Amino acid sequence: MMSAVRAGEASPQAAAAHRPSLGALLASTTTTAGSGLGPVVAGGLATASLRVPFLAEAALLGAGLVVAFRLPAAALGRRWRPTVPRVPPAMRAEFAVAGGVSFLAWAVAYIVLALAPSYVSERTHNTNVVVAGATTGLLLICAATVQLILAGWPARRAMTVGLLVLVAGLAGFVAAGRAGSLPLLLVTLAVTGAGQGLAFMGATRQATGSAPAGQRAEVAAAFWICSYLGGGLPVVGVGLLALRLGLVAAVDAVALALTCACLLMLAAGRRRCGIPRRPRW
Repeated sequence: MMSAVRAGEASPQAAAAHRPSLGALLASTTTTAGSGLGPVVAGGLATASLRVPFLAEAALLGAGLVVAFRLPAAALGRRWRPTVPRVPPAMRAEFAVAGGVSFLAWAVAYIVLALAPSYVSERTHNTNVVVAGATTGLLLICAATVQLILAGWPARRAMTVGLLVLVAGLAGFVAAGRAGSLPLLLVTLAVTGAGQGLAFMGATRQATGSAPAGQRAEVAAAFWICSYLGGGLPVVGVGLLALRLGLVAAVDAVALALTCACLLMLAAGRRRCGIPRRPRW
């Protein structure tokens, strides 16, 4: 919650107040790329000691905090102050779609990421932390790459295609687990990354683009809360279900639930925001 409050004020959207589409792209791409590069770098640092990645992260966070507090008021467009997450009534329908899509984008990504490294280690008989980090990073690096390549796509097209690709990624992940296929899993990571990147980029663009100029920070903070909940709640759900059903059945159940949620969000998006039934290329 607190990181969402800070993100609303210090995010690239606030820095690009006069170019909200650029701010949205920077927000989605830097978040995704950072989340993807982090495990890769951490895996390399962990070869020296498991403490090193945490020490490096603490040092980077400390440096970032110093820079954030030293930003002049002009860089943010106004003097910094804590921002309470808030969505103006006039844009709540569009925000509900954007927040829901972002929730699902991170939910699917983290369900896959939570299980993929151990699966790769088991199939390759390799417990090297570099391999685990690279496996985790692959999905989100693909996501960031797709965002840069397709940065010109409008929000609605990106969300529509992203949700459809996420459904394909979920199907591939379940199939890879049942077939015991490492190549299929690696392809699934790339496909899921593409879907996550498009869905998150489109959701970020819609949420920030619909916000009034003076309330982008409040809307951004609410949006990040939706995103963080998507990255956490479904993974916890898998863990709780696994205690009763076993891991395979729990993953299948949550994958089915997320697939249904993606399809429902597509329908809701068409009704509320006019998302076309088919992407118009």
